[in-house]
Amino acid sequence: MNLEEQIIKILAKELRLKLEVVIPTANLKDDLGVDSLDALETVVALEDAFNIVYPENTHEHIVTVQDVINETKKLMK
Repeated sequence: MNLEEQIIKILAKELRLKLEVVIPTANLKDDLGVDSLDALETVVALEDAFNIVYPENTHEHIVTVQDVINETKKLMK
């Protein structure tokens, strides 16, 4: 399983969604119904899974699943 697949799997689990709806182009709020509590729980799960820390202002530029993937990849370098 590559990193993108791992991230999508974590997102689906944390958001209690079917894996097939968590696609890179999905808008977190509009398409997946992510609220602030969902976002916080998902961030914690991703931080734990990949041993990273998202900066405080990360939420300002993360809109889609692809944004989550890109930000996670950037923090893992």
